Amino acid sequence: MFLDMTVLVQHQGEQLDDIESHVARAQSFVHSGTEQLQTARKHQKNTRKWTCYCIILLLVIILFVVLFTVRPWEHSSSGGNGGNQSTPAQTTPSPPPPA
Repeated sequence: MFLDMTVLVQHQGEQLDDIESHVARAQSFVHSGTEQLQTARKHQKNTRKWTCYCIILLLVIILFVVLFTVRPWEHSSSGGNGGNQSTPAQTTPSPPPPA
């Protein structure tokens, strides 16, 4: 009977050692995963920041293209000839030569 108890205790000790190694391995995986999540968070923030910069730059470029295509300062309707724009000289057509 004592011999059977010794075998059972030894077998349970092996199982406890296996459980302990599995827990240590899981703890290692969790620690590694935590580090990877922190790295991913940094990359995500950096990517979001550069995406915002690119969107702002694109909007500024579009603004300049629209402004220099439409040129609202040349189409001002606030009297006169529209700023520093000169009016072309009007010429009267000459009569056709007599035949």
